[in-house]
Amino acid sequence: MNIICIQTGDLMVNTYLCHNETSKETVIIDPGGSYHKIKHVLDEYGLEPKAVLLTHGHFDHIGAMEQIRESYDVTVFVHSADAGMLTDSTANMSTFFYSKAVMCTPPDQTLEDGQELMLCGMSFKVLHTPGHSPGSVIYLAEGLAFTGDTLFCRSVGRTDFLGCDPAAMNASLERIKKMIPRETKLFPGHGSESTMTEELEENIYLNQ
Repeated sequence: MNIICIQTGDLMVNTYLCHNETSKETVIIDPGGSYHKIKHVLDEYGLEPKAVLLTHGHFDHIGAMEQIRESYDVTVFVHSADAGMLTDSTANMSTFFYSKAVMCTPPDQTLEDGQELMLCGMSFKVLHTPGHSPGSVIYLAEGLAFTGDTLFCRSVGRTDFLGCDPAAMNASLERIKKMIPRETKLFPGHGSESTMTEELEENIYLNQ
């Protein structure tokens, strides 16, 4: 899998453009904003977006989604528990951070835990990890994990926002330790890349 990471939006979300070795068809993970920046990279590499995977429904991860939908024929996926956040500026937190609400049209398809997707010749498995939001997920793909705002390099997602659940986050972290192999490379929603081995050894939240 080829991965291009673009930092987008005011909160510097890691937006990932994923395609395989033999195709320019592309999966976009978390188009957080900066639509023209995303489009420039897509055009530069001749990539063809076909799907958008959202790790969760917070405003900073969906900021460019409507513009991408208007420009490309994409299918948008999000976990069912966060689907309503796309159309609700209070639930997606944009009204707390911006004077202008962020709202999108509903997703094309909702996801559930354990679901496997074959998109653009690549396989993605859904791992439901509530805590930062009710429908937060990690996408497991070919020895990689796109962890959204659940697991960061040496940290984890906040649980003091509307809709967060600290107990659910703790349970998700325990599940992550069991479900994600040590050799997996981690691509978080913000900040630096890591590996599961490094996080198991150095992330205090995984070792409480």
